Amino acid sequence: MPRKKANGHRGHGEGSVTQRKDGRYQVYITLENGKRKYYYTKTKKEALEILRKAQMSNKGNISNWAATNIESFLQEWLKTHKQSIRPRSYERYEEYVRLHLIPTLGKITLQKLTPQHLDKLYAQKLESGLARRTVAALHGMLHTALEKAVRLGLLSRNVCKMVSPPRPVHKEMKLLTIEQVRKLLKEAKGHPMEALFVLAVPTGMRRGELFGLKWQDIDFDKGALSVRRRCENAYRWRICGS
Repeated sequence: MPRKKANGHRGHGEGSVTQRKDGRYQVYITLENGKRKYYYTKTKKEALEILRKAQMSNKGNISNWAATNIESFLQEWLKTHKQSIRPRSYERYEEYVRLHLIPTLGKITLQKLTPQHLDKLYAQKLESGLARRTVAALHGMLHTALEKAVRLGLLSRNVCKMVSPPRPVHKEMKLLTIEQVRKLLKEAKGHPMEALFVLAVPTGMRRGELFGLKWQDIDFDKGALSVRRRCENAYRWRICGS
């Protein structure tokens, strides 16, 4: 089976993308000394991203981009990752990057990031009062971002794999008593969202599910309600659709 070339992406002789027999994509980039450097990716999109970075470089390689600092890399990663995650997840990731990663690790280059940097960061965040669950989520997001850098050939290893994030403390859920439920519904009378409180108590539906409801989800003849979607903006107390 002949290799398939990604038409129109040769970049004026700076490099090329081809598909291998095993289904992976091969990228070659011509270096300053005339030699070729090869990268291999699972998808065409990742291959073209490597080539694009090379074409943006005056030297025809991505070594300079690989040596960029954490701040620049994460900002670029957020832009490309935004399309593949939910809006609420993007907002949370953007906060992690802006509030916790850039102020502490932002000036460190990708190549110089070490497990010790992460251990120190997590310890500092816990000491400042940040919840263990949030620090663990921060670790998970950074792991995903650095894994992308590894796939693109920008890093040889993902340092997040060498660090153990703090384990969240699982708290037992406290349920409302009958008396508390009655008091809640009494206080909710006349509230603009009274109907949501009345519906949430017997069904146990989550906030996103409640805000995602539409009239067509209710079968008045059968007295049944179907949960078909979630509202991603529910945490901002906005109603999705009409």
